[in-house]
Amino acid sequence: GIKGSLVTAGTGGSLLTIDINENGSSILSTKLTFDATETTTITAATPVVISDTTLTADSIITIDVDTLDTGNVAAGLKIAFMGTRS
Repeated sequence: GIKGSLVTAGTGGSLLTIDINENGSSILSTKLTFDATETTTITAATPVVISDTTLTADSIITIDVDTLDTGNVAAGLKIAFMGTRS
């Protein structure tokens, strides 16, 4: 699983949207979204969907902010990966 959290929630009408890439390709078919005034993606109206659940050793993982909230006050982004090692 993947979840995101913020220290300061966004206040704008647009969602804060985050994409996670492995070697340049998204691993999410539905991106992480933070609803307005929310500090976690756990309660997002649209839950994240992971399309690539196997991360390869030594992959380059990048986290991209695709959309900022219109208030631009969201701050302190943290992303947690939850899983098992095989």
